[in-house]
Amino acid sequence: MIHRWGGAVIGVFLMLIGLTGAVLLHRDAWISVSLPDARSAAALDVATLLQQVSSDPALDARFIILPSDRFGYVEVRSGTDAGAYLDPSGRIVAQWESRWERPEHWLFDLHATLLAGKPGEIIAGVFALAGLVFVITGVILWWPTRKTFEWRLWPRRMTRPSIIRHHRDLGVVVAPLVFLSLLTGAAMAIKPVGAILVMPLNTPAELQASIKPPVADGAKPDGKYAWESMLASARAAYPEARLAIIGLPSEPGKPMFLRLAQPSEWTENGRTMLWYHPNTGALLQNDNGLKLIPGMQAYFSFYPLHTGEAGGIVHRWLMTLSGIALALLGALAVWSFWRDQFGPARRSRASHQRTSST
Repeated sequence: MIHRWGGAVIGVFLMLIGLTGAVLLHRDAWISVSLPDARSAAALDVATLLQQVSSDPALDARFIILPSDRFGYVEVRSGTDAGAYLDPSGRIVAQWESRWERPEHWLFDLHATLLAGKPGEIIAGVFALAGLVFVITGVILWWPTRKTFEWRLWPRRMTRPSIIRHHRDLGVVVAPLVFLSLLTGAAMAIKPVGAILVMPLNTPAELQASIKPPVADGAKPDGKYAWESMLASARAAYPEARLAIIGLPSEPGKPMFLRLAQPSEWTENGRTMLWYHPNTGALLQNDNGLKLIPGMQAYFSFYPLHTGEAGGIVHRWLMTLSGIALALLGALAVWSFWRDQFGPARRSRASHQRTSST
């Protein structure tokens, strides 16, 4: 009863989260289709590009995301919802002032926060935790009917018994993938959940202390950065790593960072952070993503496990299947339940009961 009524109410949100998640897993591919071919641009000169972007007041850059194997464009994000895509030569190919102008941004907000900011992120995390309960109780409910298992992508008939059977059988097949999606999603949306999961490895205080950024005394975000020395320092420290993200300071006393992806890191953009004084280019702190404390490495693994980055294209398509299955199971369950409650069959039974009682 709890599984049925809970799924009927929360199933709508799980359907939404699953469907948007499946679409976002392939965002790089469908964004690229709408932009000019990046391969026709000049080769990427990182130092020149960074100097150009960081000194352009119209871009107001706070984060600069460099091209990867999956996405050939530079993405610039400002301190607001504004941003731009640039080709490797630095030419702007798309620019926006609001997240509503780019489907990938409002879809992500819909998926992660239900378009409600931080409170919505917590609510989405609670829905994910509820989804975990549905996965567990669903497997328990399926077990007595396991001998009638039938593999079908779609119900044999759009009747309540057929939908229930399909729901149970398909649900148990995708249960491990859906469980992983919901667990990692809940861990990222609700920080205490993630901290509890890695608590056997390290305490929350140890996690926080392990990634605390340094202080850059006297730093001023004036747009004049020592790019050459910082890039040379990063290449010397991690010669095989790919420079992925640059974070620029937004206020005095704050450092800037270069985020690198080492070949064996799960996350596409890595978790290796080099912190610099923005004006002098002095290295302030070196956080090797492969040598973080065990709890922090486990915590950072939630994202690549959730997005399919940990296991390449196979993992990404498995997580896509998880999102589609979650959407399908949620949609059919909600539709079947409420049709049964208020549809023609329900009204017919109620009418028959009234006739019989007179």
